This record gives sequence, C-alpha cells and structure tokens, in this order.
Amino acid sequence: MKARHVTAVDKVFDEADRRMARRRGILLYEGDLADVRTFRNVRIAAASEVYVACGPDEVSLQVARSARRAIRRRPGSRVEVHVHLSNVRFLRDLEDAQDLAFDRNDGLETFSLKLEAARDLLVRTRLPQRARDSGRDRVHAVICGMGDQGEAALLELALGGHAAGMRPPRITVIDRDAERIEAEFRANYPELTDPSVVPDEARPAIRFKASEIRALDVENDLAWLWDEDAPTA
Repeated sequence: MKARHVTAVDKVFDEADRRMARRRGILLYEGDLADVRTFRNVRIAAASEVYVACGPDEVSLQVARSARRAIRRRPGSRVEVHVHLSNVRFLRDLEDAQDLAFDRNDGLETFSLKLEAARDLLVRTRLPQRARDSGRDRVHAVICGMGDQGEAALLELALGGHAAGMRPPRITVIDRDAERIEAEFRANYPELTDPSVVPDEARPAIRFKASEIRALDVENDLAWLWDEDAPTA
C-alpha cells in the first residue's frame, strides 16, 4: 500500500528506510529538525497534517513547537501538528495542563501508540464478555511488568474494563519493584485509588504484587490469583 504525498524528515535514513520509502511512495528529506530552515525547505506550512515522533518526549515536544511556529508564520495556514509521547504519565500531565491560562503546547495534538495499542487490545479481547461467559461479575486482568505499555494497559482497563451490570474490574500488577510502582501510581492517579475520591462500588480493585516475572512458575507461584476472581486475561 502506497502513501500519498507523505514526506518524512530525519537527520539520516538508512537503506532499510529507503527501501520502505520506495515501496510506499514516501519522499525522504534529510535535515536537522533543530534548524528552522528544514521546515521551510519541506514546505511544512503547505502540509495538511504534521506528525512528530523523535524518540525522547522532550525532543518531540520541542520539534513540534518549532514546527507549529513555522506553520503560524504563514497567514491562513490551518495545519494540525500531532506529537507522539511514549511516556503515558507525561502525556496525562500535559493534558491536565491544558486547563492552565498559559499553555506552551497550545495548538498541538498529543497521541500515544501505547495507549492506542491498549485500547485496541481491550476492544479486540472483549474482556467483559469473556468474564460474563465464565460466570464472573467482573473482569480480572493480570499485568506482568509495569513499563509504559503496562501503565497504558492498566489505565485503559481501569476506565473501560467493565460493562453495565458488572462490578469494576480487578487488576493485578506483578513486578519486582511493585512497592515503588504502587506508591507512584497512587500518587499520580488518586481518581483510581483514593476512596475519598471514588466510592468503593465504582473504584477498580488494583493490587500490586512483588515478584520476579522471569522466575515465576505459573502453576505453583500464581495460584493465589484464583483466590478471589479467576483471571480473565
């Protein structure tokens, strides 16, 4: 499948990039995204959409802001700038900051492939239906490892892992650094963990278990998972 009118910008492209670009009809431009002349050379203000994904989130934001400024120099331009953020917590903090009177990210649309993947997984696995089919009144999901993707999955499950007539989901997180992760999660997401914010009947049951995932024996070491609610996934 070929892309139409797509230009990719980076400092250097390798041969694999060039093969993929030829196959999909993508124009490659090698340039320094820290140099405003790069945006002018690729005629960024004439684009219909701009997507920025430069690795570290801080770098992506800086480049996206520079792109937005370059676009706004052209009167009447209405190009949307989308910036990818890999850190789910950082993304959430930026979204919360949109309520501030002064927002440096005004005009930027943020997105996260990890959150999108978690949402897609929740839709495709139909966990509430699977729980119902098993005679359960709630979803019980087990997350092994709490990196950015694990955090994205936890948030999506906590917010969307239930359905009408079912109790809020139970989510078990297994990680060797569970104590630190739990403390950070409770501090960052009080709306999901604090009983003074969300009543018991509406709050997901989230527990953290310290264990070395690679050394786990599912049959012997994880029997405790079935004590209350058998895992749905």
